[in-house]
Amino acid sequence: MKTVLHSKKIVVGLCVLMMKSMGLSAATRSSVELTGGVDFVSKYVWRGVYQAGASLQPNIGVGYAGLSLSAWSSTTLGSSQFKELDMTVKYSVAGLSLSVTDYYWNGEKGSFYDHYMDNHLLEGTLSYQFGSKFPLYVSWSTFFAGHMDQDKQGAQQYSSYFEVGYDFCFREVDFTVLVGGAPWSSYAWLTPVHGGKGFQISQFALRAAKEIRFSSKYSATVFVQGVASPATDMAHLIVGVSF
Repeated sequence: MKTVLHSKKIVVGLCVLMMKSMGLSAATRSSVELTGGVDFVSKYVWRGVYQAGASLQPNIGVGYAGLSLSAWSSTTLGSSQFKELDMTVKYSVAGLSLSVTDYYWNGEKGSFYDHYMDNHLLEGTLSYQFGSKFPLYVSWSTFFAGHMDQDKQGAQQYSSYFEVGYDFCFREVDFTVLVGGAPWSSYAWLTPVHGGKGFQISQFALRAAKEIRFSSKYSATVFVQGVASPATDMAHLIVGVSF
């Protein structure tokens, strides 16, 4: 699950979320690119659904010629620990991206390798970024494997999520406004409590982010995000910092 928006995880958003800071980004003559960073958020909300309280969210990745492999994690700070680990392989060309993500939500006490499909969900995502002249993006994600997306008879439900967003800058602050939801009943990500009602809007969100540069090599991004979720009948205001 990418960051407070999409995530995580999805997989789209502002250029400030792609900041390559703390010396963890490098390009070699063979065009191999290494990325890494860490976010601290006051609350972890994914696709409009509350996941956990204040959390630490590190990420690391490697890319070459449009193909990348990355890992992202979220761990709750405090006594009530929530842990998630997502691994994504992605290919991008000319604004079009195709990715597959392995989600693991069972935390420290769950099995990671044994009974793999009991503890993991696999999701494919197709997204398109229209470009800097018209910074609109659209994405579609569908779970295609994992027992948590099956009904009692073992039939795959293909829980899905769509998102449309628009990025813009105003007075040196980067903004994203977006809407996302479920095209049909989607238990796997909207949870059994909220996911069985067919088409639903899970979030209207507005995010504002500002880069603070300490030197030519080091910077941090402070952001605030408001989320309204008709599907869960909740609203959230989140603050965070990315390094």
